[in-house]
Amino acid sequence: MKVFRCYEDNNHLFRVKSNCCDGIRCPFCDGIVGITQVDKSVIDKIPYYEDLKQYQHKAECLTCGYREMIFHTKEEYQEVRECLKCKGLMVDVWYKRSKQIERLIDYIKELEIGLLTKGEPLPIMREDIIDLLNDELPSVGG
Repeated sequence: MKVFRCYEDNNHLFRVKSNCCDGIRCPFCDGIVGITQVDKSVIDKIPYYEDLKQYQHKAECLTCGYREMIFHTKEEYQEVRECLKCKGLMVDVWYKRSKQIERLIDYIKELEIGLLTKGEPLPIMREDIIDLLNDELPSVGG
């Protein structure tokens, strides 16, 4: 197990679970780190990098459209949280996009089934799919 020490602050110690350490930075101050040796009696008290690392994602409010970059640990991640401006729902942009794509796939399947039962060709083009992703999906029946 590798233990790292930050060059900018010698009090910043952490260990890693994996052997892949390319480009690793200090999770406390984003400083440059190097491998160090510590006593075996102290090693259990040193936190893992994976537990300290800050993740980030973009969130967008469904009510007012406010966008924000949210920093969090892996355990703190929430797909939906409260908007700071209007108290509406803030959704992870990636999560929102994946739900739009799921709805688009369902819509295309419904459209295919409807047109195939009528014996008509499928008129959907790439530009139509992009428009459908950006707009609300129309109903298949109307």
